[in-house]
Amino acid sequence: MKTGISYILTRDVSQAKQDLAEIAACCDFVVHTFSETDLYYHRQNMQEIMKLSRGCGLTTYLDPWGVGGVFGGETFSLFVAENPDACLKKKGKPLPIADISHKKFKKFMKEWLAIALAMKPDVIFWDEPHQTGLKYNQEETSKIIEFLGEMTELVRQQGIKNAICVYPQDDARSAEIWEQILTLKTIDIFGTDPYWLLWNKKLEFVEDFAKKVYNRCREQHKEAQLWIQAFKIPAGKEPEITQAVDIAARAGIANIAAWSYDCGSLVDQLNSANPALVWQTVKQAFQAAKIK
Repeated sequence: MKTGISYILTRDVSQAKQDLAEIAACCDFVVHTFSETDLYYHRQNMQEIMKLSRGCGLTTYLDPWGVGGVFGGETFSLFVAENPDACLKKKGKPLPIADISHKKFKKFMKEWLAIALAMKPDVIFWDEPHQTGLKYNQEETSKIIEFLGEMTELVRQQGIKNAICVYPQDDARSAEIWEQILTLKTIDIFGTDPYWLLWNKKLEFVEDFAKKVYNRCREQHKEAQLWIQAFKIPAGKEPEITQAVDIAARAGIANIAAWSYDCGSLVDQLNSANPALVWQTVKQAFQAAKIK
């Protein structure tokens, strides 16, 4: 059983050192967000935080968090601001999201990758790649698959693994993009994030997608990963985190991650009622899962 947690926004190296030691006590890996803000302003600190993570014995992931508005992340994109011609359009006006197939954005992502790979992560984490929304149309699916194929090959050539998290949708178009991503030989770890409280669902939502990910990954010989909600947790709902982790483990998932270490407290809209209790619950749930 592998367990992991995302680590966002904190770039104070001394604070990170304390946090990573605590993370290493219950997790095998840490997913570091590497946004455009980090790219331009925090590169040296991120390099040091990556070293500290390895020093704690943690497997390291790097996440293009919010880059180009194409990946999940509560952050702004300088690329979008500076390159409206490379953005998607609506009624002739640029949207705040890069066109994933545009040559300018591909060039920018290759620059991001070069810097990220130089930090020697174990895994590049392709976080919720999307275009106009939570559902995919045929044109968007084709563009995303082409983009992922090109970028993940660059990662594979460096001997580094590729992990991806896709939206927990069960419509026909989402099923198609799941299948196409799963057949990419460059994808090593495939997962989804059924955040039941965020989607206003019951825990059956977690169970359905845990089984789906496990079965499809087993068929395609990929490592299955499931993400557990650890942000925006209302008071009294903390025990559901333990239940969700147990559901994932019972479904056969041997790679379970939670978003995020701060439990939402670093983003106003994602804060939990009691972040300290949420994190304590995550730690205990992970430790229990490893024992079973």
